Amino acid sequence: MLGLKEKGKYDSVVPIQNCYIQNENTSTILSLTNQFFSEHPLPVWDYNRFEGVLRYLLIRHSKVDNTFLLGLIVSEDHPYFAQYARFIKHHLPSVSGVLLGIKDTQSDSAFVPHFKVLEGEPMIQENLGLFRFNISASSFFQTNTVQAEKLYEAIREAAQLSPTDLLMDLYCGTGTIGLFCAPYVKEVIGVEENPSSIENAKQNALLNSISNITFVLDNVRTFLKSSHIVPDVMIVDPPRDGLIPKVLRRILEKAPKRLIYVSCNPNTLCRDLLTLNHGGYTVQSVQAVDMFPHTWHLESIVVLTR
Repeated sequence: MLGLKEKGKYDSVVPIQNCYIQNENTSTILSLTNQFFSEHPLPVWDYNRFEGVLRYLLIRHSKVDNTFLLGLIVSEDHPYFAQYARFIKHHLPSVSGVLLGIKDTQSDSAFVPHFKVLEGEPMIQENLGLFRFNISASSFFQTNTVQAEKLYEAIREAAQLSPTDLLMDLYCGTGTIGLFCAPYVKEVIGVEENPSSIENAKQNALLNSISNITFVLDNVRTFLKSSHIVPDVMIVDPPRDGLIPKVLRRILEKAPKRLIYVSCNPNTLCRDLLTLNHGGYTVQSVQAVDMFPHTWHLESIVVLTR
């Protein structure tokens, strides 16, 4: 069966036939995948014994092109997977690519650094405002793309950018925030440690003919320590865990005039704002953006100045 993890349990999966917050073809993908692996059985991953083959099915959907990118994440390769790719594309032409990722470690995460193309294209494309983005299977991209456009516009407005500004975009992912802001500043430097995301970001700059942006593959803490660049404006959009103490310390050393903190986790945001406040920053404004209606998930855009 295919499903979602039961809340509060790492080893229990709830079967899902329909997902009402995804495109209706998602249900078709789930049904076809169940059908194929019922006819071509392979052992599923056992979360307690750390053995088995089938682990995750990744589904990415382009809202603008209405195409899908699928990723089979398994513990080892098997001839069935190439057959599955042909099967799924034959029955659902809107699947533009089927990829295979090998994950043979015990960690309970669907992330793998590299995917092999089984059929079709290695990535999908999505539009945000006037910009078009390449998105690979392992790169971060906002799930609710319609609302993401509103989020990035709100970030750009909050930053109060000027044509002379040097903007530093930390945890830049595929470059979305930096590219949105690039036409309004002198230069943008984006920093990200995920190689797939940085490759997408560079492609996205070319795709949108933006030349005043540079993307750096590096750990944010390491970059801030080694770089002598002092930005006028800094935007940080960290993971849910927030900013680690050494990154906070490096930000305070850089002391940008304006700091925009974008957060998906109010708890770690409040923790980090206390540290930044003690380091000389004052919160000027907070804007919440409802990313997933009817859930508690939101993004917060916080403007801080020295």
